[in-house]
Parts: sequence; structure tokens; C-alpha cells
Amino acid sequence: ATTFPFDLRPIVPDDLEPLKALHDECFPVKYPESFFRSVCFSQAPYFARVATIANGAIVGVIVAKLCSQAEVDSEDRDLLKIESSDRGPRYCYVLTLGVSAAFRRQGIARSLISFLTATLASYPYFSCQAVYLHVLAENPSAIRMYERFGFSQHALLPNYYTLADQEQKDGLTYVLYINGGVPPSNIWGDARELFHEAVGLARRCFDLEDDDGCF
Repeated sequence: ATTFPFDLRPIVPDDLEPLKALHDECFPVKYPESFFRSVCFSQAPYFARVATIANGAIVGVIVAKLCSQAEVDSEDRDLLKIESSDRGPRYCYVLTLGVSAAFRRQGIARSLISFLTATLASYPYFSCQAVYLHVLAENPSAIRMYERFGFSQHALLPNYYTLADQEQKDGLTYVLYINGGVPPSNIWGDARELFHEAVGLARRCFDLEDDDGCF
């Protein structure tokens, strides 16, 4: 397979239209104009990078943001074991992670995730202990990719997604614990965590390439 050298760089205002095109290719959900303008013109709340090839074309993207306990949606608030008095930004939510189809399985998604986790680990004042995201339950290539990166399944979200054609699909919450973060302790949760760690290890052993699956 042909390989393409790539670089990661911050998102700039001129990326607006290329980012729209990449999201249209990668994701079955339609993102509003306000999302792209927020990412391209006011980056302060976001951890975001694009992957570009030699001609400058954007072929991959990650957009994530820090969240406090109060900002996390109700279905995901049990991700962390956290003290009631702790109101810091303990979570990082990956809004989008995608790679153009022609450039997948070349480590681009791995590099984008590595950028994010390395940044969060390098600055203790971020206080982030859980990186989480949502994925279509019927997207096995993306699920395999996240499990190889160390993410584990946290919850099934029935009818979480409304696709561009208005069809509803189930989603999954996946989480990666960093900087000493741990899930709330319970017997079923611990058993589930061990099971998904074993599944992820098996997949990493027998399928080592990145799928760069989206959503």
C-alpha cells in the first residue's frame, strides 16, 4: 500500500471549508455551521489538530474539549470516581476524530490521539483523568481502533445518533483513563472493565494496523 508522509498542525480559519468536506466524508451526522466556525475561529476551548500531506491537503482531524463534571451529559457522568467537592475539568470529550478514506491505516488517527493524550499528560493544571468519546454501535472498525488505543466500552446509548437521513442509531461511550483516573468502583463495573481490557489486548495482538475508522 502507498504511504503518505503527514504532519500535524493547529487549525486555522482557512481550514473552514476543507474541514466541512472532511466531516461530510467521514461522519454520517451533519454538523452545524456553528461547530466549524467555533473550531476554526475561536480555538481556546478546544484541543484540535489537523493532519496534512505534502500538498497541504487536510486528511485527518481531531477536535476535543475539557469538561467539568457539570458539563458532562447525564448519560456519561458516572465515568469517573470523583469526590463531590471536586469541580475541576476532569474530563476531555473527543467531539470528532476522522481520517479521509484514502489515507487510513497509516497511523494518522493514532498520531492525533497521541497528540491529545500527551498534551493532557504534560500539563497537570488540566487535571484531566478521563478522555471519552461516542461511536456508532455498528461501526466495528472504529471500535477496534479505539480499543487498540486503550479505550474501553463504558455504556450503550440507545438511539443516541440521528443520522443525516433522520434514522436513529445506537451509540457507545468509550473511555480512556489517564493521569490516575479510575471508574467508580463496583463489582459489575470492574468485571466489565477487565473484560474489555482482555478484548482490547487480544485485538492488539492479532490485528496491529490502525483502521482509522470514523465515528
